[in-house]
Amino acid sequence: MNNEWLALTEYASKYHVSVSTLRRRIRSGQAMHVYKNGKYLLKDLPLVDHQMMESQVADSEESMIQREVIAPPRNNPPHKKFLEAQAEKKAWVSQNNPQPVSSQSHVTEALLAEIKSAYRQVLQEKEEQVLILKNEISDLRTLVNVLESENKKLRS
Repeated sequence: MNNEWLALTEYASKYHVSVSTLRRRIRSGQAMHVYKNGKYLLKDLPLVDHQMMESQVADSEESMIQREVIAPPRNNPPHKKFLEAQAEKKAWVSQNNPQPVSSQSHVTEALLAEIKSAYRQVLQEKEEQVLILKNEISDLRTLVNVLESENKKLRS
């Protein structure tokens, strides 16, 4: 099993869970997640293995822009897999954390990039929904054709 963080759509595809279910689990604190660059990322574990710890508090304005939020526990004690995931997450953050933002224009650019990233994610999810609906329409048309031909045979 990978010890990576997956975007909601990737996680949904891999574990055959709907994105709306994942969002509900995140809101209720039942899924280990981070929020980075306008995206929720879930730990690459089945939902039953997810455990939560307390939220991390940002020390400065720059870190608040760049921070990753971890949801608090819901009456579940932490276990070994979660503690290992936390250690991996800290290592990943230390390797991938950009330098602190120093000027107001850099802060604005960082926020704009985060908004663009979130917008792209929403568009991607909507495009996936459209493809699913198009496939369902195609299946329904096929079913209608089959039923009409059967009905025609019965009338003859």
